[in-house]
Amino acid sequence: MIRLYKIPKILRKIYPEAIWTIPNNDKAVYLTFDDGPCSVTNFVLDTLEEFNAKASFFMIGDNIKKNKEIFDKVLQLGHTIGNHTFNHLKGFNTEDSVYLENVLEFNNFYETTLFRPPYGRLKKSQYHLLIQKGFRIVLWDIITYDYDRNLNANLAYEKIIRNIKPGSIIVMHDSFKAEKNLKFLLPKLCDFLKSNNYICKAL
Repeated sequence: MIRLYKIPKILRKIYPEAIWTIPNNDKAVYLTFDDGPCSVTNFVLDTLEEFNAKASFFMIGDNIKKNKEIFDKVLQLGHTIGNHTFNHLKGFNTEDSVYLENVLEFNNFYETTLFRPPYGRLKKSQYHLLIQKGFRIVLWDIITYDYDRNLNANLAYEKIIRNIKPGSIIVMHDSFKAEKNLKFLLPKLCDFLKSNNYICKAL
């Protein structure tokens, strides 16, 4: 199976107004985590604290509802939170009005203009609708595939660090499905970034 750890620039033209990278001269990179909060989020927070790193968490509204203490901890530690819909909806399988309603339902728990569509995909009509509503759609240029239980994590790590550059937005998952790979990749990645004088910032 061929995995593209770095998203080709031609694919970024599908959603041209989305944020794929944040180029800078400060060697700043942006770690992002999708699908929490859950108990796995605690491991992420502890690891980030160990390396003095900040990150952004694109949360599912229903998971915030179920894990309010962990949600509060993320904020208390100075990380940012983005909207990942209330129920992790697939945009391609959902009517625009239903999709927008689900995105806005997230606001019952936290209001933010940062939005990441589940699976990184949504209809063009949904994309334009969300931009009109003032959302900043955040995608990524590096994906870790930590959610894939068949992942060769050592190989993934080598390919990830090979593609990192200042401004990279890296996507991982604080979920039970990704837990094993995440616990391998995140400490190694944070150590690499620190050793190479990168700064991990929140969006």
